[in-house]
Amino acid sequence: MKKNPVIAIGLDAAEPSLLEKWMSQGYLKTLSHLRQQGVYGRLQNFRDSNVETAWTTFATGCSPQKTGFWAQMVFREGTYNFETRAAYDFQEYPPFYALGEDYRVATFDVPQVRLTDKINGLQVAAWGAHSPQVESGSLPESLFQELIDKHGASPALHKDYAVCLDLKSTLKVAERLHTGMARRSATCQDYLPPMLLPLYPDSGL
Repeated sequence: MKKNPVIAIGLDAAEPSLLEKWMSQGYLKTLSHLRQQGVYGRLQNFRDSNVETAWTTFATGCSPQKTGFWAQMVFREGTYNFETRAAYDFQEYPPFYALGEDYRVATFDVPQVRLTDKINGLQVAAWGAHSPQVESGSLPESLFQELIDKHGASPALHKDYAVCLDLKSTLKVAERLHTGMARRSATCQDYLPPMLLPLYPDSGL
């Protein structure tokens, strides 16, 4: 059976109405091409959603009612004190791309998803994701430092927030994000095609 490559791109906090407007105006040409050639649709959120639950829900395909994971912070029982537990453990409900040895998979900087031994391929976590909720690292372990040595670290990791009324800080964040986007693009172009080509020689990658 022929296996077709699938690429999933997640845009954190991207307002769809603006993206759709800009694509219709001729901007965002790459996203527009992907939309035309692939599958596009809007996801409807559920009620009572915490802002930090979106990636866990996306990765598992399960609502917080099912996983029991509502947020990265929880109250200590019997008190009003809270503690941070970071990302969901993904033991009962693994990420949808944890497909074992039969499929070759690469994940790069997926927010709030832990590294897993259920993937045959490359994994990089907390390179430059917003609110990653996991420690920076990779599988294989040497990969993280290797890609930083070659393409650089993300200057926006844990430094991607500013109050919009503070123009100076906002412009600094914008500069970090622009640098990070260039390095992210170079990293993906460098690492993804060589990994996929042996399995998908006719993919055009």
